[in-house]
Formats: sequence, structure tokens, C-alpha cells
Amino acid sequence: MSHKSFTRFRAISIAIFVIGAVSAGFAYSLRKPSGPTLRQRKGFTLATKSTVIPIISRQAFPKEITHSNSIRYQRSDGTFKEVQTYYDSNDAVVKKTILFGIPGQGVFSLTNPQGPLQFLSSMRPTEQASYVRVDDGHSHPNFVRDEWVKGYQTYVLRYAEDDGGYFEVYCAPDLDGEELRTMAVEPGGISIREVVGITMGNPDEKVFGPLPNLLVGYDIFKQKLATAREAGNNEVVEGMQRQLDEQVAKQMR
Repeated sequence: MSHKSFTRFRAISIAIFVIGAVSAGFAYSLRKPSGPTLRQRKGFTLATKSTVIPIISRQAFPKEITHSNSIRYQRSDGTFKEVQTYYDSNDAVVKKTILFGIPGQGVFSLTNPQGPLQFLSSMRPTEQASYVRVDDGHSHPNFVRDEWVKGYQTYVLRYAEDDGGYFEVYCAPDLDGEELRTMAVEPGGISIREVVGITMGNPDEKVFGPLPNLLVGYDIFKQKLATAREAGNNEVVEGMQRQLDEQVAKQMR
């Protein structure tokens, strides 16, 4: 494997581990309910495992993330909490990240218990976050097929890469469009993130608590804003800038 291919594969592998954070952070800001195709959001708990399968076996770097586990607690009012634990090849914990989604406040991530609490996106208020659109995904421009994952029908979206690889997302309409599997196929190997356990019903209230009273940081959000600006996506830039300005104003208050 060339150095360029390996570097790209490693970046893709790390990205798929944190895709939950990205999905959780921006899905709520992009989904806009409308019309008669709405229904009450469901409550559930999802356990997920992520792994990397390289084409060529090699010695892992110290503290290199090779696999991860996560558990997502989702309430029917839109509130969620997700705990993500990342491991190296010796099953030692490299880091742990907690995601918080609170209607009307936003989506945040926390890696260091002392903070800061990183802002990922805004989040609609409870009266809107409690409902989701009914969508089978077939009208999506990247739809390729339907598949079953853990007893749930999913629609698969595929995104092609310039090097011949591709990225697939398996979304379950019956679970409010949650991604039950994501898979990145690259010249260097395959990265897979898949749900291994599903429990229906609102999680116990004990798993949720108040949002930690910590300093809020905006580094991650600003990086994504800069990327969108470089890509020339003015509509996305305007929307993200508005989210940032509103959130900063909330913190000031």
C-alpha cells in the first residue's frame, strides 16, 4: 500500500468511528418536517460496534484507534445521549466521547470531563424534534437498494470516491431514519460501523441528566463552516453561520 493510500485509508477509518457524532450533530438541523408525512418520533436504545479491516496486515501505531463501541439513548421527544468508547489493538481505551442532543439547545460533544463542551449543531425545539418525516429513501439521488439489518428494512445510499472506493449508509425508516450500518470501502481496506443491539421504548430517565455546566467551544463547528466556505456552498455557509450566531447569543445570555 502506498503512503498516500494508507494515509487516506487511516483518515477514512477514523472518520467512520466518529460518524455518529456528525450524523447526530447535523441531521437535526437539516431535517425540516413539513406536510402530512409526519409521525411521532420513537424511543429506543442502539448499541453499535465499529471495526477496521485493512487489506494488508500491519502493526498498529501506539494508541491508534482500531475499533469502537457506542450506545445511543434516544427519547421520543428528540432528546438523546450517546456514549462512544474508542480502543486500540490491545483493547485499551484510547478515548471516550459523550454526545448530548437537547431540543431547543443544541447538539454537543464532550471528550474531556473538564470541558470544553463542543457545539456541533443547533437543534429544533421539542414540539418539532418530537416528530419525524416518513421517508423510504427511494427518492434520494444516492439511493441504490433496500436491505435488511438486524430485522429492520433499510434503504442504502452510496457515495462514490474518486479512487474507486465508495461509502454506503443503511438507514432504517422504522427507526426514524437512524443509520444501522455504515461502510467505507477504500483501496487500503474496509471500515464498518453496525448496530449490534436494539431495544425499543424510551430509555430509563436515569441515563439522562442536565447538560454539564461547562465552557462551550466552537472549534469543530467552525472547522466544518470553513470547509463549507472553501467548497463555495453559500447556502450551507449561511445556514451554519446563522446557527453559530444564534448559539453564541444564547451563551451570552
